[in-house]
Amino acid sequence: MSDYGYDVTTQAAWDRLHLPMTPNELRGILQKLAWSQKYLGRYLGVGERLSRYWASGQIEVPVEVRGWLRMLYAGKLYDLPHQWTQSETFLSR
Repeated sequence: MSDYGYDVTTQAAWDRLHLPMTPNELRGILQKLAWSQKYLGRYLGVGERLSRYWASGQIEVPVEVRGWLRMLYAGKLYDLPHQWTQSETFLSR
């Protein structure tokens, strides 16, 4: 289980993945992953500006991204979901 409690063996834990992500949580996850905001934006294909907005709280982190980041941080995922790399997604809207 991670510092943020993302052991997804229960429905309640799964539900926590989709709670709003605070700027502090996002910055903490990026720090633990040794990722910059710029790297996150480039990795997701959304650009540095949008990832800065997420990290500052100006724009809410999309539910798909926060769930993915929390799972990635917990060591449950290692890459983008297949459908994100195969088609146009919310990231390109």
